[in-house]
Formats: sequence, structure tokens, C-alpha cells
Amino acid sequence: MNHGPLLAGLLLALCAGCPQSSSSATVAAPQGGAAGGGGAFAERIKIKDGAGATAFELKRMDDGLKVVDANEVERFRLKAKDGKVKLRDPQDLVLGYVKFSDGHFKVKDASQERTLFSLRQQADGDWKLENERDEQLCEIKRRDYGWVIRDPQERDLYKVKVDGGKTSLRDAQDQTRYATHDPVSGLAFVALGFDALDEGQRLALLYQIQASGK
Repeated sequence: MNHGPLLAGLLLALCAGCPQSSSSATVAAPQGGAAGGGGAFAERIKIKDGAGATAFELKRMDDGLKVVDANEVERFRLKAKDGKVKLRDPQDLVLGYVKFSDGHFKVKDASQERTLFSLRQQADGDWKLENERDEQLCEIKRRDYGWVIRDPQERDLYKVKVDGGKTSLRDAQDQTRYATHDPVSGLAFVALGFDALDEGQRLALLYQIQASGK
């Protein structure tokens, strides 16, 4: 009796049940963390300044990110939980929050009572940044190279260019302010050009946008 076909079938069944290893360099956004869950983060995102020196680095932790400078000195901690990102300093003092709800991002103070800034998507797919008085600070418009940030008078402030695996923030004179070769969405990188926000708020917003999959 020929047992060949039966043995082959058993081997296929056993192989199908074996766990598959993955060499992916990215991991999914934390469960129950930043709203949307559609983004993925590399184990680290290194962001360089216009001179090519490391400005800061975002490193993955179990519950979010740690931000360090070029000397590995911790600057901020970003914890993702319950649909929001909590921004803390190295001494664990809460500095603020970034939430994603009702189709827009909200930068809140440490008490979560005040919405300091809102990033809202428009019907045409563009975005606008507003302060807590609902005054428009800038508009973010999609371009074939990425995004452009414009002031209320429609003057270019910054551009985010995505080209050949490099994402860069450039000023109105087309000079590079920040750049990375690590995977990050162009819209998330736009947050680094929001001068009205402080550095911690910009990085927390970058994290929340990336995690949302926008």
C-alpha cells in the first residue's frame, strides 16, 4: 500500500500550524493606545537637523515612546493609552495630552480641560491648525511631493517632502530643518513645522498622527 500521499498531507498540515517568524523592522501601534491603530512604528525613528546631526530620536517602549537627544539624554516620554497620547517629562510630570476624536486631533493641557490646538481635516482632504479660540493658524495642503504648510495669508511656511525613503521638513527657502530615513508618514512629519506648539507637543502630535494611520 502506498502511504506517500497520506504522509505528504500530514506534513503539509503540520507546517501550516507552525508559527511563522518575521523579520519586519516595524511593530504595530500599541493596543488600546493611540486612536486608529492604523500606523506602525519602527523600533526607533532618528530625526536629524539641517546640518545632518541628530536632533532627537524616538525609541519604542512597551507603552509608547521615549524621546532622547543626540547625547542619549531623555527629553520626553510619550505614553499611548485609551485613545490618547500622554506627554511627560523625564521626571514623569504630565505636560499635556493629544487626542484623536471626531475626525481631528486635539492638543490638550495637563488637566485635559483646555484644548490648546486642533488639527482638523477639511472636506477636500486638506487640514487646518486652529488655536483654542478656533482661529486658523495655518493650512496644510497636499502636494505631489508631500505637503505644504501655509499661513492664513496663503504664504508658504514649510514643506514636507517624501522622496526615495527620505522625509524632510523644509522652510520657505527650501532649507532642510528636519529629516529622517526611518518610516514615518508625511502628515505626521508636518507636526514638526507647527511653530505655535512647543517641542513636546509637536512630537506627541507626530506620534498620534502616525499611530492613527493618517
